[in-house]
Amino acid sequence: MAAGLNMCGYDEGLQDSAPVRQQVRDEINKALAASEDARKRRDDLCLYIAQHRMTGTQQDIAQYISLSLYLSPPPKLETTVELAEMPPDATQVADVAPLLRNFAAAVDLHGIWLAPADVKDVENATLPSYQAGMDLGIKPDGEGVYDVFARDPQSALTPKIQVVKQNGSTFLYNGSSAAMMILARREAKLQGANSVKLWACHQGCYDHDWLVQGGSDVEGTHSMLLNLPFYTEYKSSPPLASLAKTLGGPDKVNSYGVSALIAALMFQDAARKAVAGGGTLTRQSLFDALKNTHDFDAQGLVGPVDIGNHATPHCIVVTVVKDGKWVREYPKKAGTFDCSTKNVATVKRDAT
Repeated sequence: MAAGLNMCGYDEGLQDSAPVRQQVRDEINKALAASEDARKRRDDLCLYIAQHRMTGTQQDIAQYISLSLYLSPPPKLETTVELAEMPPDATQVADVAPLLRNFAAAVDLHGIWLAPADVKDVENATLPSYQAGMDLGIKPDGEGVYDVFARDPQSALTPKIQVVKQNGSTFLYNGSSAAMMILARREAKLQGANSVKLWACHQGCYDHDWLVQGGSDVEGTHSMLLNLPFYTEYKSSPPLASLAKTLGGPDKVNSYGVSALIAALMFQDAARKAVAGGGTLTRQSLFDALKNTHDFDAQGLVGPVDIGNHATPHCIVVTVVKDGKWVREYPKKAGTFDCSTKNVATVKRDAT
């Protein structure tokens, strides 16, 4: 109940509250950013709360606190006594319980990660990101992380999707080949595993050919990008527009080509700085220019990156397959990024 009130505008005492209150908000906000269903459930709950304001005072909150004393723990959140046995202030908002239950279910992420097992070093490099997700509140089902190989047939995913079905998982992240995401979606459909609310994949899935291959099976799949969603916003970036034109249209562009373009723009930027004022382009002058680059954005193609201090990029865009097309989901405004430093999580691991 407290989490629902917090997400619907109850800010009283936030600055003086224990840090966990803000942490809970941050975790829920991440779930909201990644799930259209979660945002809809939140909006339904907040509309109810707005429509049941009485005086604009503490009494508005008190009626929900009173009701919470008569609700069972999550996920059921059902009234534990008859309405006649509740205090009057609780009964007048008792029908918020189903909305609260739907909201809690939508933001409660738990599931599995599919890890790329073909090359051990590659797999080890991805594991910290899975741990960061767990640290942020995505609860692992079964073993949590499952090894898959890029050439595995769909049948190899049968036991993994069984874990999803048995646990009613609401989350699955694919860190293996983009094709593996298609197989996972099809295996889930075959098994009737329909509890997943967030199907998430790496940037490699943000690909026109992948979309064609996956068809309707990949509807609702999410992909987080570190650059502009180039299929829909290529015209807003001169370098992207030029790349799309050269290749024969935006559908010919993919993440590998965009990564190469960003690298080329970074080299171009550093080279110009190295020779500014009559300097000579050498290996050392190029490195010196890179060390002094702290806000590289590839002409708006990515959010500002501190190259000189080797900072982790933290500007993101979340996309989703909707009606058979990749579309921007968060943040909503075209050409923008979410550049919160909270997008980067610190994970401690034994390098040995």
